[in-house]
Amino acid sequence: PEDIVEMAVEVIQVALYLKNYSIVNQYVSKALQSGEKIRDKVTTSLLDIATGIAMMGNGSYGAAAGRFLLADIVVADKLRTVCTVEDVALMGTFCALASFTRKQLNDPEYAVVQANTKNQTHVLSLLNNTLFTNFLDSMPEVRALATAYFNSNFSVVFKMYPSLEKRMKLGYHINGKVQRDFYKKAREKAIKQYVTPFHSVDMNVMAPEFACSVAALEKELAHLIRKRSITARIDSHKKILYAPLSDQRSRTLNRIQALSKSYVIDTQNHLLRMNVSK
Repeated sequence: PEDIVEMAVEVIQVALYLKNYSIVNQYVSKALQSGEKIRDKVTTSLLDIATGIAMMGNGSYGAAAGRFLLADIVVADKLRTVCTVEDVALMGTFCALASFTRKQLNDPEYAVVQANTKNQTHVLSLLNNTLFTNFLDSMPEVRALATAYFNSNFSVVFKMYPSLEKRMKLGYHINGKVQRDFYKKAREKAIKQYVTPFHSVDMNVMAPEFACSVAALEKELAHLIRKRSITARIDSHKKILYAPLSDQRSRTLNRIQALSKSYVIDTQNHLLRMNVSK
């Protein structure tokens, strides 16, 4: 079984070089199903990173982030045949930013996954993760961007992004489509996060936060409204985004009616029990 694991790892390394992700997944499964319990952290981390790269290549960014966040820095030396530690920091962070909820980014109690080893769980959080923090230490600017994103400091995020985009282009596994997806998905989530708490948003104030013109921002917002990512309307003349006002009066009346109905049912049941007891 140990020979099977070693052979599978060698095939996985070649398949990653060829970007043949179906072969990667096939041989990761073979390694895990070999009958040998893999205790070696280097091997398990390499399998997690390989699976993450394959999932990322297939557009499954949330699942990919989950695999990257399981990896241990002890894999660094063997990882050189696949990618760099800095690449893992970039891929794990941007997969998470493109797919995780805000709570998942920093809450260690929110989401856990079952690791390859039995009876062991690992935290999926990006910023509060004892394993992945070692990868983030290799690229402090990536940690700074992720922290700014979590804190809704989007002016910092979109000022930092161009330099990290250049670094991503050096990564063998982060192709143009993946980069575009990272940016699009993370940006859409950021816009939604920015506008959600407010009844109205001045686009003249919002545009500098997202490093774009008011006209470009209006176009983005209109697109998000059409695809129903946000519920709002745009005043193109005043350049203001309005959230729909909820009908508080109707909701209050409905709640009162529901409580009244519940009270009547409880009273009838109480009277019935009294009659039965007699």
